[in-house]
This record gives sequence, C-alpha cells and structure tokens, in this order.
Amino acid sequence: VIDTLDNYALSQHDYYISANRQFKYFSLSPAFHLINVGFGKMNAQYDLTNSKYVFNKKDTTFLNYATSLSLTKSIGIFTCNLSAGFSQLNGLTQLQAGFSLTYFPLANTNFYGTSAVFYLNENSDNRLIETQKIGLKLASKLWAEAGITYGNLQDYCENNAFVVFNTSDKILYKCDLSITAPLLKHFEFSLRYDYFNKENTYYRTDNVNKIESVTVNYQTQAILGGIKWKI
Repeated sequence: VIDTLDNYALSQHDYYISANRQFKYFSLSPAFHLINVGFGKMNAQYDLTNSKYVFNKKDTTFLNYATSLSLTKSIGIFTCNLSAGFSQLNGLTQLQAGFSLTYFPLANTNFYGTSAVFYLNENSDNRLIETQKIGLKLASKLWAEAGITYGNLQDYCENNAFVVFNTSDKILYKCDLSITAPLLKHFEFSLRYDYFNKENTYYRTDNVNKIESVTVNYQTQAILGGIKWKI
C-alpha cells in the first residue's frame, strides 16, 4: 500500500471598497469585496485499462465576490443597524440579512454592548448566526472589545462584507478580542485575536472496502494587526 500526500500552497488576494453617506436621520454604506483565489492541487484518477491511479497537478484560479448594504440609525443611547448582502463563494450563492443593536448605557463610548442576529441562505441551506459583543474604554486613547459569534459561519460575511469566511470547513463558533488605539487625528492602530472552532468531514474506505464518513473537530487561531489612515 502506498500513501500519496500532496502539500500545496493557496494564495488569496482581497480587494474591498466601501462608502458611507450620511443623511439627516440615518447613514447608508454600500460595500463590495472581490476575492481572487489560486492554488495548484494534485488530482487522482483511476485508470481502468492499466488498473492504476494516475496523478496530475492542476492549477486552479477563480474569482469570488460579496456585496453588502448597511443602514444605520441612532436613537438615544441605541444604534440600530440593518444589513443585506449577496455573494457568490466557493461555487455557491449566498443571501444574507441581519439586524444589530448597539447600546451605550453611559451615553458615551466608555462602555457599550452589541447584540446581533443574521439570517444566511446558501442554496437550500438556511442558518441563523448570533453575535454578542462588549466594548470598554481602557485609557484616553485605547478601547478593547470582546465578542462571540456562534452558528455555522461557513461562507458568512461579517462587518459589511469586510471579513468573508470563504472556508471549505464548517466554523461552529468564533471568539475574538481586539484593541483599537486612535493615536492621532487621522491615524488609528488596531490588533485583533480570533479563535475558531471548526469541523471537517472526509470519506475513507475501511477494511472491507466500505466507504465511511469521518468528522474531525479542530481549532485555529489568528492574530491580525492593522493601521488605518482617515481622510
């Protein structure tokens, strides 16, 4: 018995554009996210004539995209947000709609919380995704925010399609912790930590040549840093 393993690299380039228009009673923000994915992967085909497997390397590139429209309105110590989006990711079509409510009990940004619920339709699959966040001012120019999002986040778009989870595995939930520091008038620094709980299902042949599915639960982590310049 010979095992064949293929380690391949996947590259992804993202392009994101968003605008914000402030009206008298609300603000409107459209967004567009373009994703260019490329990888070279080993394909295996069984040759019936010679009774053996034939392996070949195939380079694959494709474009995915996500769109979003966000409407925000402030009412006293509350900020309401309605969003809707359409995307095509991993060969599937997604429709997404959500509502979030951010509350400022001290009537400022020293302490706040956000509750949100999103509906995601992917072909015939319907899901609900919920988010809870809490934010706190730690110093004169330092804010921290912690949150949890649960539900299957596969092909889910977050933060007006700024973040797209175009993964091939299920994301059962994620936890995040971030800090933001607007150090200067136009300059802002941010650092974010994400923890993901994921699930993957693959198929294998057992000792009697019967195909069975195997589900693996695993965790990944990510640390992201960013610099924003505001005009």
